[in-house]
Amino acid sequence: MFRKGLVSAGILLLLLSSLATVHSRNHSLDLPPTATKTEAKNSMDREGACFLIPSSTSFSATVGMSFSQTFTVDDGGMNFDYSFDFSGSLPAGLMTSSTATSFTIFGSPTETGSFSFTIDPAPLTGPCDPLAENYMIVVNPAPSCDPTLSPSSGTNFVATEGTTFTQTIAATDLNNPSTTFT
Repeated sequence: MFRKGLVSAGILLLLLSSLATVHSRNHSLDLPPTATKTEAKNSMDREGACFLIPSSTSFSATVGMSFSQTFTVDDGGMNFDYSFDFSGSLPAGLMTSSTATSFTIFGSPTETGSFSFTIDPAPLTGPCDPLAENYMIVVNPAPSCDPTLSPSSGTNFVATEGTTFTQTIAATDLNNPSTTFT
């Protein structure tokens, strides 16, 4: 009673419209223009969408100290593969690397300042298409050490020949007086 060509075309049309609905549901949120990132994320969670984590958009680093931050996509445990597009600037001393499931910034910054960048994950597999996120790394100067010695320089020590001489010298950081090195 059914014609072979009509049934196949009808099934194909049904399949294509289902796939389009799955892919576009991540981008059809009805939010007011003043919606916050948290409101958008909560709405996306209800829709079954995915998003880039961590949710914090600002990170702190210190010159000369090791820094590492990894970004992943929360896709509801589906473990899809992504490519991560990076744009913006990083301080000297920091590098990037990525895998199919994560993007990492790592290294030891050698300059201070604020550095803004964007990470845009693009799906390689699966229908999950998270939005690009803007981030900032603020690099603080290395802690300074301005020591004073105790006993002070110029102090004469007396030692007796043939005996063991011991003298403790302590250095205290004037910027952090509770720190003493002996």
